[in-house]
Amino acid sequence: MKHIGNIFVILGIAAISSCHTGSNIKNNNPSVAQDKPADSVITMQTRQQILPTPTESACNFAISLFRAVCEAEKQKNICISPASAEWALSMVANGANGITEREIIQMLGFKDIETLNSLQDSLISSLPTKSHATHLSIANSIWINKDVPVKYEFIAINRRYYDATVQSVKFDNHALAQINKWCSEKTEEKITSILDNLDNSTKLLLLNALYLKSSWASPFNEKATVEHTFTKSNNEEVKVKMMKQKSRTTYFENDTMQIASKHLCGKLEMRFILPRKGIETDSVVRILVEKYETLRGRMKSHEVIMGVPRFKTEYGTSMKQMLKEMGMQSAFGKNAQFEKISEIPLYIDDVIQKSYIAVNEEGVEAAAVTAATMNMLSMRPAEQPKEMIMDRPFIYMIVHCENNKETILFIGKTEEPKE
Repeated sequence: MKHIGNIFVILGIAAISSCHTGSNIKNNNPSVAQDKPADSVITMQTRQQILPTPTESACNFAISLFRAVCEAEKQKNICISPASAEWALSMVANGANGITEREIIQMLGFKDIETLNSLQDSLISSLPTKSHATHLSIANSIWINKDVPVKYEFIAINRRYYDATVQSVKFDNHALAQINKWCSEKTEEKITSILDNLDNSTKLLLLNALYLKSSWASPFNEKATVEHTFTKSNNEEVKVKMMKQKSRTTYFENDTMQIASKHLCGKLEMRFILPRKGIETDSVVRILVEKYETLRGRMKSHEVIMGVPRFKTEYGTSMKQMLKEMGMQSAFGKNAQFEKISEIPLYIDDVIQKSYIAVNEEGVEAAAVTAATMNMLSMRPAEQPKEMIMDRPFIYMIVHCENNKETILFIGKTEEPKE
């Protein structure tokens, strides 16, 4: 059957704004089935009350996606949100069947859709935080081109497990303005738009917005910030504002890299990975794909003199080719199976993500928007402190830690710090 529609998935928005989710779909829209009690149509396992721990496979997905982006974007400042991409693709997975469903679930590192939904539901319910020191919010939405018949079960599952709001509107310039406004509101205007155009050929749009603003548990002293030389990959030297602090933290080193964490408030950490001189960041990323959990497990408490440049990065990319190379093949082509969404044959046209991160003496602010578009188809002995000055390209992560497991919210590399 000829595919005559598309899915546009937008993955990730991170910002300081609070988020409110609910059902916005109009009950008088004939293209979407009317609301029913969810339990009458969803034959899934009861949502777990205990937070499932993120799997090693989920971390592998995050780092593998980062590796794919780095290989495509050489010598660039990069920041992506694997968590945002994962949540958006998880919503998409609930509309897939057959080989398309298997490819998405396996790429994300899960064994079945029930396990995937249970974990994501627990994370989305437990991660959001709003206090004087930390604001972490998550928002999901589904936008349906008016009069496209979408199955109730698909909508109900994504409302239940992903708190997705649903809008059915005519895809035109007015809808484009509404969608971009949603992105801007969920990111405190850090990401003001995700799409440049929207027309009637797009049948479905899935969006995730992730926003984070958190203070350091121990802020840098601004008086200790000094001008410092940063050496780029091409050996060009630039001057940066280097923040410095000595503190006890978790740390690991070998002949290839140094890894150290700096605590944000709550259960958040920013982890810095500094390649040894002469070793490229891409080489370290390849090691992380295979050995990240082992390396993380070898981090021990140590005094560290840490130097971190102030930096800000804004980044955007299409993830379509990266996801295909990671095993999500059929979803993007004529063999896509999304019969759980609609009787209309659909395929994913593109997966786009825009992100923002700013790091300074006070803390971190980060935001991401991911979009998927669908077309019809612990007295310590005395010790010498370790020095870890990020005066050359480095990698960083922002992670949420729970029961010795973690969710990688953001991951990036800095080739040249810019404010």
